[in-house]
Amino acid sequence: MKTYLNQQMQGEIGFWKESDVETAILRFSIKKNEKDEIKSISINPTVASIEKGKTQSFYAIVEITGNAVKNVTWTVEGASASSIDSSGVLKIDAKETSTNLTVKATSKFDNTKFSIATVAITSAVSDVKVQKAKDKVAKASNVSPIILKNVLLQILEKYPQVAEIIDENLDE
Repeated sequence: MKTYLNQQMQGEIGFWKESDVETAILRFSIKKNEKDEIKSISINPTVASIEKGKTQSFYAIVEITGNAVKNVTWTVEGASASSIDSSGVLKIDAKETSTNLTVKATSKFDNTKFSIATVAITSAVSDVKVQKAKDKVAKASNVSPIILKNVLLQILEKYPQVAEIIDENLDE
């Protein structure tokens, strides 16, 4: 096989003779070489919320042309105590102080090609803490409305998903 101007030419030539007739066949195909390159990289999941002390697996989807290698290098940015291994498993350390991290998959073939995922870090709330808070609320008969209002505003700021509960249970 010979290459001419980024094209491969393959072919075969056959000769044979039957009786007094000589026959020749010539068959060629021309194929343009594909450039070895990374077309795109994407990460799955692209957004994650992970509790301290837990892990999350990330996967890289790498589209290539030619014979480019699909391997990626995993890194985590913004972490104080967490890490990601070479297989894309992110371990959020229980002592992690960051609230948001960035996971990055970078092509080993072309380090200008990468994809990122964003990670929100959440704290685990133990059943003991929840029960202790419920007990305090049940016993708090002398709490002023201003303190209660401030506590509810702090809860709403930190956990916006409780807005519906507050809306259903408080009058204007």
